[in-house]
Amino acid sequence: AARGAAGGAPGGGGAVTALVLEARGVGKRFCRDLRRAGRYALADGWRAFWGAAPTHALRAGEFWGVSGVDLEVRAGEAWAVVGANGAGKTTLLRLLAGVMLPDAGEVIRRGRVAALLRVGAGFQPVLSGRENLRLSARLWGVSQVEAVEEAVWDFAGLGEEVRDAAVKTYSSGMRARLAFAVAVHAQPDVLLIDEALAVGDQAFRAQCTERLRALRAGGCALVVVSHAPTQLRRLTERAVWLQGGREAGRGSTAEILDAYVDTAPGARGGPAPLGASGGEWESVEARREGGVVVVEGVGSCPVGGRVEAVLVRERQEVARCAWEVGPRWGTGGRRRLVGRLQGPEGDTLTLRLGDSERSLPWPGSAAPGAPCRARDLGVWACAGDGGVQRAG
Repeated sequence: AARGAAGGAPGGGGAVTALVLEARGVGKRFCRDLRRAGRYALADGWRAFWGAAPTHALRAGEFWGVSGVDLEVRAGEAWAVVGANGAGKTTLLRLLAGVMLPDAGEVIRRGRVAALLRVGAGFQPVLSGRENLRLSARLWGVSQVEAVEEAVWDFAGLGEEVRDAAVKTYSSGMRARLAFAVAVHAQPDVLLIDEALAVGDQAFRAQCTERLRALRAGGCALVVVSHAPTQLRRLTERAVWLQGGREAGRGSTAEILDAYVDTAPGARGGPAPLGASGGEWESVEARREGGVVVVEGVGSCPVGGRVEAVLVRERQEVARCAWEVGPRWGTGGRRRLVGRLQGPEGDTLTLRLGDSERSLPWPGSAAPGAPCRARDLGVWACAGDGGVQRAG
């Protein structure tokens, strides 16, 4: 079914839109032993060749990476897939994209599916950026590559000087920019994203978010894997939670994220989940107290989130410090965060809590004109039940 084949606005309350992607009881098994995995693959190949029914029973050393997952994605919908590392999120996206074949169940795709499974996936490192762009666009079904090529470069923000350079000379951010730009200009019916938006500067991430919203307005469906709750709340409305390869829950993105954070390791004082991020500022202010500037903010941040202070002078970043939110800071509820910072007169301070950013004028320092050093960005603490994190 082509995009927009059924009525109803994306995400709206109109007529039910067309199914563009469907997973029915999908499962994928893996073997812990490499030699056994090779023998099993050979045996499965012979069974398929002779038309024998596949076996769904686990053999010695095997386990289900994903098991019994159902998913129906309609045109214009945006789904989040959440869960701890190793829960099966990336495996599920690979099954949906067709990169992997399921050992149980089936995946039905209706329309063009584009997948960003990792930074620069599918790019040939010895080919130039221009050659990779044309090759990727054709693989994703773009018939008139020349018609969109300049738009892709403009979106990626890559100049003429790098377009004919080998992709192996690109930074991870440059590869992410190019891969995302090609994917969104392929006008897919379904776009699968696995942490691809975690790379790149803030301006590019904002540009990507706006482009994804425009794609959804045109009927493109999204399935997003990310460890950034704020990003998922902005991009998606529905979510499925995976735990040990099986579905642990589904519902609205807000409900699922709240349930996931409450049960994640670290919510009860254990180790923080790897890669956790996100957060929201409610308010921030800065004031002079003696020889230092006291910055006080009210916000919410999950365990493993990131607090970042960036000091700017004459539009140039001159210092930056970051703090990770430790387990003692709670489960992600509302907190009052206090910082003691120093810097020269006339600077601007930008405070970031996950994906939420606030900027405010620097109120001054005890010694006007004093040199600015990263270690001057003193300490940051969580008032009440938190421990102090010192700048590195």
